[in-house]
Amino acid sequence: MQPYDEVCNQNPSIGLTGATSVTIALGKFFS
Repeated sequence: MQPYDEVCNQNPSIGLTGATSVTIALGKFFS
């Protein structure tokens, strides 16, 4: 968990993109 948090802190856009991708994937899965 720590390495992932460090990556997000260094480049928040990566975490944001990842969260968006997960949200889209879940949306398609449940739709």
